[in-house]
Amino acid sequence: MAKVTSLGHVGLFVSDYNLMRDFYTRILGFIVTDEARERGMCFLSARPEDEHHELLLAAGRKILNG
Repeated sequence: MAKVTSLGHVGLFVSDYNLMRDFYTRILGFIVTDEARERGMCFLSARPEDEHHELLLAAGRKILNG
């Protein structure tokens, strides 16, 4: 399975924070380096020993059907 080995710094607003956190950690292998669950945000790194974060996930607006 492919694994992310390096990124610049990227921030993503996501509509389902918990689902995306699970995807980026469990499927892509990122490590959570800092998190504020009550705010729906976390910093992730593929190389935490070298980079504190390469990716920020942040809960965004809910998508409305309509």
